[in-house]
Amino acid sequence: RVPFLFWLGINIKFPRELFYTYLHMRVATYYEKKKDIETTLYHYQKVKEYKSIAHLLQKNGLEMLRSGRLQTLYDLLADLPNDFKLVYPVLYFYQGEIERYRSLYEQAEQNYENIIKLIPKDDQDHYYLAGLAFEGKARIYLDTIQPDKAERYVNQAIHMREKAKAPKEEMAQLYMLMAENLLNAGQAVKAENWFDRANLLNLPLEESNLQARICLRTGKLRKAKEILVQRKKNTLATNTKHLPQSHRETDILLSIIEAFMGNAEESKKLASEGIQLGLTVQAPFVEACGWMRMGHAVQLLDNYNTELAVQCYETALEIMERINISRGKAEPYMGLSILYGKKLEYERAIENANQGLKETEKVNDRWLSALIKLSLCITEVYNHQYDQATETINQVRSDMISCGDRYGIMVTGFWGAYISLEKEDMETFKHEMGIFLQEVETEEYDFFLKSITTFGPTDLKNIAPMLLKAKQLGISPQLVSRLMYELGYDEGLSSHPGYTLVISTLGQLKVWLGTKKIEPHDWQREKAKELFELFITNRNKMLLKEEIFQYLWPDEEKKTANKKFKVTLNALLKAIEPQRKAREESFFIARNGGAYGLNPNTGYKIDILHFEEQINRGLEEKDPKRAKELIGKGLKLYQGEYLADLRYVNWCSSERERLQLLYLRGAEKMAQIAVRLFDFNLCIDWCERILAIDNTWEEAYRLTMYSYYQHNNRPQAIRWYERCCEVLEDELGVEPMEPTKEMYHLIIESENLNTY
Repeated sequence: RVPFLFWLGINIKFPRELFYTYLHMRVATYYEKKKDIETTLYHYQKVKEYKSIAHLLQKNGLEMLRSGRLQTLYDLLADLPNDFKLVYPVLYFYQGEIERYRSLYEQAEQNYENIIKLIPKDDQDHYYLAGLAFEGKARIYLDTIQPDKAERYVNQAIHMREKAKAPKEEMAQLYMLMAENLLNAGQAVKAENWFDRANLLNLPLEESNLQARICLRTGKLRKAKEILVQRKKNTLATNTKHLPQSHRETDILLSIIEAFMGNAEESKKLASEGIQLGLTVQAPFVEACGWMRMGHAVQLLDNYNTELAVQCYETALEIMERINISRGKAEPYMGLSILYGKKLEYERAIENANQGLKETEKVNDRWLSALIKLSLCITEVYNHQYDQATETINQVRSDMISCGDRYGIMVTGFWGAYISLEKEDMETFKHEMGIFLQEVETEEYDFFLKSITTFGPTDLKNIAPMLLKAKQLGISPQLVSRLMYELGYDEGLSSHPGYTLVISTLGQLKVWLGTKKIEPHDWQREKAKELFELFITNRNKMLLKEEIFQYLWPDEEKKTANKKFKVTLNALLKAIEPQRKAREESFFIARNGGAYGLNPNTGYKIDILHFEEQINRGLEEKDPKRAKELIGKGLKLYQGEYLADLRYVNWCSSERERLQLLYLRGAEKMAQIAVRLFDFNLCIDWCERILAIDNTWEEAYRLTMYSYYQHNNRPQAIRWYERCCEVLEDELGVEPMEPTKEMYHLIIESENLNTY
């Protein structure tokens, strides 16, 4: 009307709002003809043209949903008055789907319910729309892995779609849902049948990693990994818009597979990517899954930080609590159970396992229940509750056979064999070891013996005596020989203690036999510990008995010293090899004629080697952030002076000084890096640590002065220079070096400049 009135020459003043509305409507009509739906909707929304918005969303909402334009669609739906959704009930479905993707499950379910209540049962549209709503509700319980609840809605969705004579593509998708739900209930064989039924229709389907999940839950780990890696490549190549998939996310699934296979770093990287994805797509359930998988990965790392792993699991639990998904707590409880079990905190481990089982048994997830029982079994083994552990193994094996999980069956075989060897029950050992080795060979589970895995032993040396015994008993001889060769065990090896000797020397000496710490009373006599410390200090050479006498009993006659040496050596061997049979050669202490020393071929772990490696790599690293990371790991290992209990013993003083100097160089580099990264407080902190050990370390004074200068605290910078002068004069009788004096003059001159 407006242009028509102007054409007639009638000059009428229209209200601004009316003209504004008129323009937006014209622009919206233009873009609608151009099929630019988002721009059209934008202009309609500006003038609250809800009827047109509802009509367009009803026609285009599904495409917007599938292409990942979730926020745009959700904003329009949330703004749309309810009256218009009553006219187009499918809009409730679109809103419910977005809320489901974002883990807003209660709101999503309410929107699906709105559809079911709205459509009259004698309406032809009822079957199709109700089918959508029931599918949405089913997906909520599939997302949160509650198979008992999901089953009813999947069946209702199939029934409604069949009555609506839905196209084959939609029926195939529902068959996939049925397969997934059966898989979640631990019925992998039935799940595979439904999966095949869907695929028989020969249609391109979005299967939400279902095939990989079937492989995971049936123990085909390599196949599952192969499928997911390929899927990831395809997704990157096509640049497909991502829709949240709850626990089915590719990175989330790959992370747990890598953990089961012992690839700790890769599992950690994938878990981190899963966390980031959850944050990016605003899907807290995905984020929580990332955190629990991060906890699994961290547990597999060398010298892992227990607190960090606990924090990962607790973050996952906190998110699940916040979004009210109780079922999602089961896996982090399982992780905590494994963690505390290996730390010998029996009660805490059992409590967490039971909490997890409470969640899985509530929804009848037999597979995850079996894994949690497996964590219980590991706890019982490490706490020497062998009879209880055997009972648990039998339950787990029954569940794993029912679920069709060969990996789980292999793991039960391992722990059954481990327990029976500990109990010296050779008949049971033959049976269990036979199961274990058969599954390893058939399913290619060699990685279980070569890397720390989620359900494997924390100390891979536990496997050595099991293989030796299998060799003696003729169990799978060719496979056992191959495995021993691949694991680096000598052909002539006749015995093995079954654990790694772990030695900590920075600070007071601490020694672990696998996970069991040697307590002070286990040494029987102090000289036994000192003899071990002598061997550690001279770990790269053999010591003649006469040399040992000079180090430990310098004032004794040779005959007396020799007698004391025999008693001391015997006490040492009892401490580090308590199960060694009489007259059997020591595994950890080598003897060559009259010379003795630490056997370098036993794979023992010692903190100083790791300390040196990390510091030296960090000192050579050019990138400051990477150098900071490497040196930080090394410095964390320095818990005190080398063998601090022997502070006044001469034969270890040079090693102590060498390691302390390396620590100081590392700390100096950390302070220098802190300056480069403008973290002056951190620089001051490291300099203070350096000066607490060596108060003549001049670079520490210089860096401290500079840091206070950068903080505009010139008086403090000057005081540190004065302290440097005093200490160097008192301790060494020298003046500060030129660079230190220049730093001082720079500070003084800047102070003078500020007075003008």
